[in-house]
Amino acid sequence: MTLSVGELLQNRYRIEGLLGRGGMGAVYRAYDLVLSTPVAIKENLNSAAEAIRQFKREAVLLASLRHGNLPRVTDHFVIGSRQYLVMDYVAGEDLKTRLERESPLAEPQVLAWAKEICNALSYLHSRQPVVIHRDIKPANIKLTPDGHPILVDFGIAKVADVGGGTSTGARSLTPGFAPPEQYGSRPTDSRSDQYSLAATLYTLLTGTIPPDSLERTLGQSNFRPASEINPKVSPAVEAALTRALQLNPEDRYPSTAEFYEGLLGRGLPPPPPRPAAASPNATVRKPIASPLSVAATAAVPSKPARRFPWVIAVLLSLTVLTGIAVVALLYLLNPPLPDLPLTPVVVVPTALDSPSPLPQASPTALPVVAPIPTATPAPTLAPTETAAPTALPTPLGGSSLIVFASTRSGDGVYQLFVLDLADGSTRQLTFDSGNKGHPHWSPDGQRIVYEAESADAKKRDIFIMNADGSDIQNLSNNPADDYYPSWNPRGDRIAYVSDRTGGAVQIYFVRPDGSGLINISKLHHNQPEEWDPAWSSDGRYLYLVRKPNGPVRIWRWDPATPDMEPLVATMFAGDYSESVPALSPRGDQMAYVRLVDGGREICVSSTDLDLKKPCDNPLTSLSGNIDPAWSPDGRMIVFSSLRDGNEELYVMTVTGAGQRNITASPSRDRQPDWQPVPGGATGF
Repeated sequence: MTLSVGELLQNRYRIEGLLGRGGMGAVYRAYDLVLSTPVAIKENLNSAAEAIRQFKREAVLLASLRHGNLPRVTDHFVIGSRQYLVMDYVAGEDLKTRLERESPLAEPQVLAWAKEICNALSYLHSRQPVVIHRDIKPANIKLTPDGHPILVDFGIAKVADVGGGTSTGARSLTPGFAPPEQYGSRPTDSRSDQYSLAATLYTLLTGTIPPDSLERTLGQSNFRPASEINPKVSPAVEAALTRALQLNPEDRYPSTAEFYEGLLGRGLPPPPPRPAAASPNATVRKPIASPLSVAATAAVPSKPARRFPWVIAVLLSLTVLTGIAVVALLYLLNPPLPDLPLTPVVVVPTALDSPSPLPQASPTALPVVAPIPTATPAPTLAPTETAAPTALPTPLGGSSLIVFASTRSGDGVYQLFVLDLADGSTRQLTFDSGNKGHPHWSPDGQRIVYEAESADAKKRDIFIMNADGSDIQNLSNNPADDYYPSWNPRGDRIAYVSDRTGGAVQIYFVRPDGSGLINISKLHHNQPEEWDPAWSSDGRYLYLVRKPNGPVRIWRWDPATPDMEPLVATMFAGDYSESVPALSPRGDQMAYVRLVDGGREICVSSTDLDLKKPCDNPLTSLSGNIDPAWSPDGRMIVFSSLRDGNEELYVMTVTGAGQRNITASPSRDRQPDWQPVPGGATGF
């Protein structure tokens, strides 16, 4: 809900206007009635209890920052579930506005701004604990009336944890400026800010935003050196930007100070590429790498050494002396930057670095469906050897495989495929007749349960197969229509929907070997129609959609207490319907689809029933977005969408940022599920 002009916060701050809005909040211009001065107020809408605790801790740290190129954080407070930071209001235009007026910008002016911003970032990165800004872009750098840059928008700055990552509050990113680690499960650090600053300088110097790091990772975009767009960019600046925009953080500069030295043409050369292991006489295969990576060179037979060692020695000596003279001359012409601190980053552990464990489910199981021993895991799906872009060191989302249904086999039939995000390749798993759908991984990621049509397309059955498509078994094998399977995270049962009871759709449980079938909807009062089953991350609760009386809503039920009626998991009031619940790996959030006026949008809510609230800030538009599924690290959501007129798969962060098409195929792709990581959620 947007704050109104004239609204008073804390009996002190009068709202005067909206400065900007993002996925998790907004920034307002306000007036401090106590100090009689304008201020900027950042509003954060993340209502999770942990986010509120983290906000208070980080606000205290941000309020202690003092640097000439950073705004001061002067106050912080919480109203209900909303958190507020009060900062200096910086008058003047931002660099995005300047770029729109005159593009591209002159290199000497850009380097002058870069020096001051690098100073500010080195200051942040030397704090204890480290502060990472995480959203550097032209719109977040404002120019004071005397021309000095101020790095603003500290509402999403993060504090590094003991592992080098950042704390787990609201995540924000801007495509084109965010490094790939902000999309995935790899921790962010000071080199993440370096990437964003390099992308900002690249944009200012070329008038073009660099291709998004996620698209580059998936091989969907190619990076162009800055001088190809603007020939006036100097070789030193181009080389520094190219290195700082490497997809792998290890290939960037070790620090922001060294990045600035690189912009001036000083400092150490980039590290050599890491060669692949090979026998001495083997030919090294040249990979299709990311545009910024240095390709491996094919080995050639060595030639005999020439018999003039004294000539070589003289030439080497002259080369070394010349290099020393050049370095000395550069040093005299451009003395080192004196005010950039090179303080080693020291990270301080905090109490919030390790989340509290989830409550464990009661050992009491449903009497009718006793747990059975887990079957022997099938062989892990071996990725097909495919020439593809260089992968991230850590898979996007914590795991690289997504299973989905698609018509890309060419006959118009939905078959199951696996997409490997590491290289963009796909592999077909099913080939028999009949549409397949709603695939769902087993908890260990070794098997897949799915629905498949009969030969006459009059009904569906539930099938199980290994992750490589082998050993397909019909689990339900019934004349009724059985569909929408969901594997319990404990591995001992599968829930699915069937109309085998008088045509009413209800939910059944069955063991993975096909035994122990039970109609769990019969255990509910009045036996209502129920569908779209989904399990909580610990396997304790079953989430389902039902319409007993009133609107179609998502409900939560504990199978261990079958006599207890399900509880509504979202707000009951409202003229809309809900479907397709999906629970986060950590269990604290639920993604779901809301149907409004014929459109479908994806929302996220807390699983704490005491924190239920309307979906005021959906993650997507109403353009046919459905089938949300969480990444194993809980940081991303994959879903299908009709926004471009064709069913395609997209990914986004849990705040709705960075929405990207990951299939981009003329075929119809839908109903994705992200392969879990054995042992539970990662990245927390």
